Amino acid sequence: MVSVNPIFSFCQVQFYISDIYIFYFNNRSHKTIAVLLAGSLQAGTQGDTIRGMSYPLRVPIEVRFSDLDTLKHVNNAVYLTYDEVARGHYLRRVGAAIDGGNFVMARAEVDYIRPILFGQQVEAALRVEAVGNKSFRTHSEIWADGALAARIKVVVVWLEEGRPARVPDWLRQAIQAFETEPVEGL
Repeated sequence: MVSVNPIFSFCQVQFYISDIYIFYFNNRSHKTIAVLLAGSLQAGTQGDTIRGMSYPLRVPIEVRFSDLDTLKHVNNAVYLTYDEVARGHYLRRVGAAIDGGNFVMARAEVDYIRPILFGQQVEAALRVEAVGNKSFRTHSEIWADGALAARIKVVVVWLEEGRPARVPDWLRQAIQAFETEPVEGL
């Protein structure tokens, strides 16, 4: 399940961001749409910060042409791929073999802040914010040219022989050692 707020609605007639509606009409060129969009984003996005969170991992992301939708923005589903790339780097850093089949994403929640465009410098910042009995929750932020583009929370379930199992102590200890802030449940 992916919950989206605010909503990017590229396939319909409106785009919602920070209480600003921009209407797209079929007779407008992409150039006109981009000008409308860029002007509204600059006016409506002052003050985005990391909100005091410390992220122990930051990963540069290269935007590929195949990541784009028909309006030349990164497709909303690709934001989760960027999060997955950062999560893979994180898990390798704490000593988990990501090819061992021990992880499955059970839930994803995405807050889309602004579109990402081809050619922008993109970075994913990720931390584990909570560890439960059989799962842990990550929080990431996707940044494009220094501006916050999305916040993502993912619940990852630990598996043993294909079934949910307790997150191993060695992984709990590695997460705690790698994190720069306290982790709920550790």
